[in-house]
Amino acid sequence: MQLMRAETDLARIRNARDELLADQQMRKAAQEQEKTAATKVQELADAGQARITALESEVQRLRMELDKEKSTSESVDEIPIEELRAKFSNLERQFSMLNTELSSMQVACKKYSSLASQKVTDFSALEEKVARLIAEKSKADQKYFAAMKSKEARDVEVRTLRMQNAKTSDIVSQLKESEAATRSLLANMEKQVSETKEALNSMMNKNYAAQQQVTEKNITIEGLNRQVAELKALSASKDSTLASASSACRQAETEVEGLKVTLADTKKSLENWKNKSLGNSSSEYEMLRVWLYPISITFFLPYWIILANVPYRLWHSALCVAATSRTRPSRPVVTCSVKNAWKSASHLGLESVPTATSPSVTTITCISHYDLLRTQHPGFLPSTSCIIVSSFPSCLSRLPPFTHLRHFITA
Repeated sequence: MQLMRAETDLARIRNARDELLADQQMRKAAQEQEKTAATKVQELADAGQARITALESEVQRLRMELDKEKSTSESVDEIPIEELRAKFSNLERQFSMLNTELSSMQVACKKYSSLASQKVTDFSALEEKVARLIAEKSKADQKYFAAMKSKEARDVEVRTLRMQNAKTSDIVSQLKESEAATRSLLANMEKQVSETKEALNSMMNKNYAAQQQVTEKNITIEGLNRQVAELKALSASKDSTLASASSACRQAETEVEGLKVTLADTKKSLENWKNKSLGNSSSEYEMLRVWLYPISITFFLPYWIILANVPYRLWHSALCVAATSRTRPSRPVVTCSVKNAWKSASHLGLESVPTATSPSVTTITCISHYDLLRTQHPGFLPSTSCIIVSSFPSCLSRLPPFTHLRHFITA
């Protein structure tokens, strides 16, 4: 019933839609015809206006020619009579021709306007007739479409009823089959219910036993967790002990590496000393066998503090000696303790003089202070006599040669 009602509503809506479409087409055709008639009338008016404009321009042109002839013509008294008669006859003939032309143009314009208005009237009547025929055609089409739609609706209704009948028969047969299947399914479900109850009882028994096992396992896990905590604490203490042992081992390795480097430097110095002592055993190398520390500069002569290979705690037993120049050999040797010499150097602003801790550093210190002496005191030339005493001959290999060494001192 609902399907039939929906199909009826659909047919009614389609009829209303077709009527509206037909009315719309009629109105659209009438509007187009009105637009066409208005367009034709406008074209006719434009043509007449163009013709009027052309005539006005022609009249203006003729007037300009006439004014030009009047301005260029001579006075009437000076023109001969024969010439005046010829001009008068010519002008009279032109005037008659213009009158004839104007009258014929007036008649032609009247005929043209009447014919154009008649054409417009005929075209309007023809458009009205066409509009009426289009309206009648749309009405006939609407009736035809309505009849066809009614026929289609009847056919659809018949097909729907046949389909409903077939569906009803199928539904009845399906219901019978479903009833038989439901009965067999009910019997099977009753059997499954009995089997499920038995399985449920057995599973409950198994669940109870499993819960007991879980309780026992939890007790065992708690004991193992306590053991794990104890082992973690023991491992942490062992890790701290191992870290301290590793740190001590690394420090020992570092000290061993430093001692190895010191031993290697000592061996190299010893080899150099052996080689030089074997190659050149002069008195100068015998004299220069203490450790040299350049420290300060006076305004006239360089001073050197000479430490005879003495540790820091025994510096008070070392002496300071002043070098003498070849140009002043009579200057006495000045000796003092290292402590007083250091105070003198501090007074001169040279308290930041580095202290050598190895033969290589001693060599660099000697060379750098020698360059400083040459920079600040141009008179300090390689010919100047200085006391340069070292226990490492390699320290003297990079210094410039000296003419002679006057003094030396030991601790």
